[in-house]
Formats: sequence, structure tokens, C-alpha cells
Amino acid sequence: MTKRCLVAALVALGMLSFAGQAVAADQAHVERLMSTGECANCNLAGADLGGAVLIGSDLSGADLSGANLNGAHLLASMLGGADLSGADLGGANLTKADLSGANLSGANLSGADLGTANLSRADLGGAGLDRADLRRVNLAGASLIGASLADADMRRANLGGADLSGADLNGADLGRANLGGANLKGANLNGVNLTMANLAGADLDEADLSGATWFDNIPCGPDSIGRCNR
Repeated sequence: MTKRCLVAALVALGMLSFAGQAVAADQAHVERLMSTGECANCNLAGADLGGAVLIGSDLSGADLSGANLNGAHLLASMLGGADLSGADLGGANLTKADLSGANLSGANLSGADLGTANLSRADLGGAGLDRADLRRVNLAGASLIGASLADADMRRANLGGADLSGADLNGADLGRANLGGANLKGANLNGVNLTMANLAGADLDEADLSGATWFDNIPCGPDSIGRCNR
């Protein structure tokens, strides 16, 4: 190997090492969180916090990308502006949590409890929310592009102005939900319950409403694409 090639290889290895360090959690930050419950703007990327009891914790602006929070107790926690992209929050309790403006793109939230949580303007693009409890959650202005929300309980949720284009809501319950001005273009709404939901100004272009229950409690027929066929 020539000297030039050797130097190039060492530089490449150094860059890879630096990249690995950049996404690794700061252990001191992990310890601070577990002992005080206060870790705003901390580096907790990739941290293993599965099942952790973090009720009321302040994690505002924290980097939790790729972290394991499966089954964690985050009731009433402050996560506004936090980076939770690719994190595992399956089965986590996020009731009443503040996740406004948080990045949850690609995160796993299957079976999570998000009842009455604030997710306004949050990025949930490509996130998995199957069977999640989203009752009375605030998702106003949130991005849920391509998200999976199959069988999710979204009764009385506020989705005003949210982007749900291409999302999978098969079997979800959206009874009395606010979908005013929401983008549902190309979404899968098979079997969705929309009883008494607000759909004023919602974009349903190319959305599949086959088998859905319309806001007047009358079921949509087969091939209801872009509109509810009776």
C-alpha cells in the first residue's frame, strides 16, 4: 500500500470513528437523566432506556435518535423539540407528554399510549403507530406522511391541518376527530370510523374509503376512492 493510500485509509477510519462517536449517547447525560429526571438538550442518542421510569422528565431538545424507550414511562414528560427519529417507543406511556415540534420520523410507537399528548407540528413521517392510543391527542399541523396508524384509537384527536398523505389508517377509529384542512391524499382509510368527524376542507383525493363509516354514520361502499360512495 502506498503512503498516499495509507493516509487516505486512516482518514476514512477516523471519520467513521468520529461518526460513531457523534451518535453515541453521553454516559454522563444518561446518568444525569436517571438520577435527576432533568436532561434538556442532552445527547442520549442510541441510549438503552427500555422500561425506564421517566415520569415528568425534562427532555426538551434532547437527542434521543435511535434510542430504546420500549415500554418506558414518560407520562407528562417534556419532549418538545426533541429528536426521537428512529427511536423505539413501542408500548411506551406518553400520556399528557409534550412532544410539540419533536422529530419522530421513522420511530416505532406501536401500542404506545399517547392520550391527550401534544404532538402539534411534530414530524411523524414513516412512523409506526399501529394500535396506538391517540385519544384526544393534539396533532395539529403535524406531518404523518406515510405513517402506519392501523387500528389506532384516534377518537376526538385534533388533526387540523395535519399531513396524512399516503398514511395507512386501516381500521383506525377517528370518531369525532377534527380533520379540518387535513391532507389525506392517497391515504388508506379502509374500515375507518369517521362518525361525527370534522372533514371540512380535508383533501381526500385518491384516498381509499372503502368500508369506512362516514361522518353521518353511513358506511361507504366498495371502490370509494376519493369520496364515500353510498
